[in-house]
Amino acid sequence: MNKFSIMLYKILGIGVIILFVVMSVGSSTGNLISEKYIDKTQQKTEVSTLFKELLLIDIYNDLQQIEKRNEISLLLPVINFPLPGEVFRTGDIIEVNGTVSIPDFQNYIIEWGIGLNPTEWYTDGVTLIHNGTLEIINGTLGFWDTDSITDAEFYSIKLAVNLMDSEQYDVNVSIYLDPTLHINFPFGWPHEIQGSQVAIWSPIALSDINNDGYQEIGFGTVTIGSVGDNNNDYVIDYMGNILQGWPIQMYAIQGASLTFANLDNSTINEEVIGGMWGNKIYVWYDNGTLVDGWPKNIYASRATPSVSDIDCDGDLEIILPTVDGGGLIYVLHHNGNIVDGWPVSIGSPVRRGASIADIDKDGFAEILFGDQNGFVHALHHDGSYVDGWPQQAHDLIKSSPVIADIEGDGDLEIIICSGFTQQRIISIWHHDGTMAYGWPQENGLSFVQPSVGDIDNDGDLEILAGGSIPNKPYARFFVWHHDGTLVDGWPIKFPWDGSQNVDYIYAQPVIGDIDGDADVEIIVGSYKNKLYAWHHNAKNVTGWPKIIGDSVDSTAAIGDIDNDNLVEVAVAGDDGKIYVWDLEAIYNSSNMQWPMFQYDKYHTGYYRGKTGNNTPPTAPTIDGPTKCKPFIDYNYTFTATDPNGDDIWYHLRWGDNERIHIYGPYPSGEELILSNNWTDKGTYKITCWAKDIYDAVSDVSKLEVKVPRSMFMSISWFNCFFERFQILDKLLGLIKY
Repeated sequence: MNKFSIMLYKILGIGVIILFVVMSVGSSTGNLISEKYIDKTQQKTEVSTLFKELLLIDIYNDLQQIEKRNEISLLLPVINFPLPGEVFRTGDIIEVNGTVSIPDFQNYIIEWGIGLNPTEWYTDGVTLIHNGTLEIINGTLGFWDTDSITDAEFYSIKLAVNLMDSEQYDVNVSIYLDPTLHINFPFGWPHEIQGSQVAIWSPIALSDINNDGYQEIGFGTVTIGSVGDNNNDYVIDYMGNILQGWPIQMYAIQGASLTFANLDNSTINEEVIGGMWGNKIYVWYDNGTLVDGWPKNIYASRATPSVSDIDCDGDLEIILPTVDGGGLIYVLHHNGNIVDGWPVSIGSPVRRGASIADIDKDGFAEILFGDQNGFVHALHHDGSYVDGWPQQAHDLIKSSPVIADIEGDGDLEIIICSGFTQQRIISIWHHDGTMAYGWPQENGLSFVQPSVGDIDNDGDLEILAGGSIPNKPYARFFVWHHDGTLVDGWPIKFPWDGSQNVDYIYAQPVIGDIDGDADVEIIVGSYKNKLYAWHHNAKNVTGWPKIIGDSVDSTAAIGDIDNDNLVEVAVAGDDGKIYVWDLEAIYNSSNMQWPMFQYDKYHTGYYRGKTGNNTPPTAPTIDGPTKCKPFIDYNYTFTATDPNGDDIWYHLRWGDNERIHIYGPYPSGEELILSNNWTDKGTYKITCWAKDIYDAVSDVSKLEVKVPRSMFMSISWFNCFFERFQILDKLLGLIKY
């Protein structure tokens, strides 16, 4: 029989006794009751006194114990921080915050153990506030210096509160410690990022935007819940310091990637393009100040902006699909002015970014994207449709296209994931809109973002994407050959533990050599709080997967952010944190096949066999005369070399108008000989720049040419004069004879 039952019987027994006593008192004073007013307060006091006397030794003590236990239950020890499942770098000092105020408090201790259910507990490295002798409510309880930890593992922290009566109350929280995390990472909520709890959905953007020799990290935060005070765009450095001028608060969800590009040639630093999924697009300088002409009132949903020299005028344009007007595609100059011929109306909202590549080899890049109705579009630089497009994929597209020569025949293919209410498929078309052999293939999961790379070093490209088993809670990850057949060992099928948190992969895989074996690996995050890394044969890379504090919607990035010539991998989590791992492999840009979201920092989605670190050609030399007569053709020789040996396109203006002439592609170092003539007196500037076939652009070269007034011009003028006044010509003829 438990204590509560025993106490209940006691109360019932004493209650019967009290009833007899009260009845006895009532019967003996019946006449008084009828003749005299009874003082109810006095009666209540008498009964209460009697009750206490009867219960003082036993029942009253039991009630006191219940009250005491209720007080204890309201003030049980609690750990507010760290939160369960949080990830920390080994060597960091972890603050333990919580409450240790409780009746009969004596002292508290903090211990740690290995694993989720430790059998042994340690106090090494633990320091308590006031040696654990003071009660604390929602404050710092102590610190754990994790310098002695060497293994990546889950560790448990135990807070134990001792009472005067020798009772002890414990509370545990489990965290993860990782020795490969970069110093000062993870970065983010609830410390560096202030306000309401956040997630980070945006892909990681990497570039040295301020020319300090180190790469910066860009991302946007999303408020969790109804309070919208933490939608911000951030730029941080490789040590986790927020750059001056940042963050910048937005008033809508930040799900798209920031884009870094040197749009304004008047500065040497790059600009930052962001502010998606609201009603504006922004362009900031690296210090967070707005570029003139921005922001623009454009509703971009989660479409990440792409950057390319669409009109071949020597500077970069911003390409942005939107849901405006039922689906408008914008192309904007760096100053915010809209490029002639744009925006183009599609008639269906476009919810993801465009991809950019010269798919028809005419020297101008085309713009490709998918719409909400399941059509894939390809537009020329002037907004007109490419022959063979649009093409129907499926009933909804919420991924950006990927462009690559997957068959190795010099023809570019277009790859996209589609489907929501019906099939979920990966489709591939040739540049002319005809379907590639072996496609489409079903992957069973909507909204995934594919990527490509030669993961098995067989000379052709493989296609990678997340997936699932249709109508079942089983996640998969696919790798196909270019003909739609599965690569050996794939797909990976992830076990389901019966929970709602299925290990789906929506993020875009990145591909690069992260272990220094000259063989590329696949890195991608999942909904089971993991960042996976696999070899081409689907085996886990040693030391992987990495543990994240929450699900991963973000696309990772591979780079050398701290300029130490070693590989770093960065990713964001739904726990509102940025993770960066220091790896031991030498960073080699030529072994980074798909290093970041949509391939490069411009988010073109165009696989060029090289990374965004591809070295551009040299500025062209221009050889030819600098003084010319009008109406006479003169030859000029243009020569550029590409450090990577890539073929080169030449873009040039003769200086007599704004027309840009495009020639190529030509082998690196091969001379291009062209002739031109000028008809008017003046000084002209021949302007030429080179671009390799992977879109790396050289510096601009110029040659000044002077065309003076000449005797030929005078004779030409006299001939025109006499043609107009023929009578003078006859008179001169008479004089001659």
